[in-house]
Amino acid sequence: MPFFKRIAWNLPCLLGLVFSILFLVQPIGLAQSVNDWVNPRQENGGWISDRADLLPWQTEHHLNRRINILDGRTSAELAIATLLKLADGQSAHEFALNLFNTWGIGKRDANNGVLLLVSQADRRIEIITGQGLSETLPDADIRHLIQQTIVLAFQRQEYAAGVIQATTAIAQRLEAQLPNTIIPSWMPTAFVWIPWIVALVGVGLGLFGSIQAIAFSVSRVQVSVPTEGIDTKTFANSSDQLAAYSFPKLLARLFTPNERDWQQEIPDHQLSYVWVGGWLLGIGLIQGFWLFVLMHPQAEVWQRDATAWGICAFASSVWLLWGTAVASRFVKRERFWQSLLRHLLIVAVAALMGGYLWMYHIPTWSLLIVLMVCFFIVGWGAWRIAVGDDLQFRRQREYCSDRTGTPVQELNTEELDKVLKPDEKLARSMEKLEFRGWREAEVTLPLTREQIYLVQRSIPPVWSCKHCQSFAVKQSERTVEKTIEITKKINRKQKEKTTSVKEIKQTIYTCSSCGFVDAYDQRNTFVSSSNDSNDYSSEYSGTGYSSSSSDNTSSCDNTSSNDDGNSSTSDFGGGSSDGGGAGSDW
Repeated sequence: MPFFKRIAWNLPCLLGLVFSILFLVQPIGLAQSVNDWVNPRQENGGWISDRADLLPWQTEHHLNRRINILDGRTSAELAIATLLKLADGQSAHEFALNLFNTWGIGKRDANNGVLLLVSQADRRIEIITGQGLSETLPDADIRHLIQQTIVLAFQRQEYAAGVIQATTAIAQRLEAQLPNTIIPSWMPTAFVWIPWIVALVGVGLGLFGSIQAIAFSVSRVQVSVPTEGIDTKTFANSSDQLAAYSFPKLLARLFTPNERDWQQEIPDHQLSYVWVGGWLLGIGLIQGFWLFVLMHPQAEVWQRDATAWGICAFASSVWLLWGTAVASRFVKRERFWQSLLRHLLIVAVAALMGGYLWMYHIPTWSLLIVLMVCFFIVGWGAWRIAVGDDLQFRRQREYCSDRTGTPVQELNTEELDKVLKPDEKLARSMEKLEFRGWREAEVTLPLTREQIYLVQRSIPPVWSCKHCQSFAVKQSERTVEKTIEITKKINRKQKEKTTSVKEIKQTIYTCSSCGFVDAYDQRNTFVSSSNDSNDYSSEYSGTGYSSSSSDNTSSCDNTSSNDDGNSSTSDFGGGSSDGGGAGSDW
């Protein structure tokens, strides 16, 4: 195989080998000079630079938090650096010392810094202390610490355990011997109560808003309703049966205070107190818990990572959680569970972010307030976008008479039968109309028509009699023979008339109340009537009132006219015979 062809054939393998070598060599090359190391405080706000990848992320988080506590209690600083291998001929002590000074570990005026350096391939551990810790951590104690804790663990290749034990031992030694710097000398001791006062103010403000919002939701709003008249428009042509509504829902269907759901009143003012109160509670809890952990090292339960995570996560999301609980009273019932899931998702995100930030970083007042303001703005906006449309007006409504202001009461079956007119009862029995109504609760019995309000639902298809306005109209069909005369124009002066007999279907409307009958051809050609056409109409009613329709409406005086001006009525004139006449074959 030619040389270049072999190169092309094995190129992927060669590239993989080159990248692997570079990947392995790069960390070693980075250890050649301390200038190649990035200060972990500037990189991620932590205390650890783990280039040898000896520490799991859980261990790094735990160590960062423990060193944060050390810094908060004594202002001493402890850094941890790991690398795979030192450069050939390079002293571990000199490299650690240069790295210590380059990073500037410890406070400038106190020189209270400590560096723990681990070189894995060289199997070397170095601990460098600042000048201010020469008496607190003498070299003999450090050698003893390395031999009794770190070396034994590293020999078992338990690097994480060895680093944790060394960090804990150094931190405890410094906290026991260095002066406490939790509260500066110029600040009163009462400063430690400020976070709890902020938390109490937040609780009070949140409770005030919650009580106001709940009182708003349980308070009753009066809605005036008419107690005299009849509604024939709201349920016209509607498939909603009146009987399917409870009485309060029927009133709400007819009389809604606002035009649309999204315009309905929401207690935003009261809810804002809840949000701000919960936000202040979160700030107070985070800062108060942090000071408590610093001032009470003997309280082991509160020093644990899991405890700190839970408290910080709760404090970061308590304002959202509290606001969600109160706002749930104003969420539409049909969207409650969907809205709850969105609420919990937003709360969970805020809890995770807050737990991470405050558990592994020192929550100074300035940083805490700035980040909590950002939390508040972003969380409030996300909440309004995600669940704002799910809110609705949920106050209890009290329906009262527009005349006296007293509550209204639904008519029972007996009262309804007494106030309905005979034609209305007949239409109801024929399932053409449906009725419900109400009256003032303290009205004098027996009832009159003027003392009640009726809601009428017309059940399509329904027709009204123009003569008596009754809806008790029956529909039927029949077939009749019609003689149709057709005039054809031969020329400008002559016309030819022809006749034909056709069967035509007619729709018959019979009023069960007054007895009038009306019929019309389904092709709208001829219409017949049994009485005066001015007295009856088969008009279709879609709203409870008589309304004219070209497709299904006719009156008894409809005629069919020809070009000569002759007209034939839509039915015979009603004459009689005694049998006279004659016939013949042809």
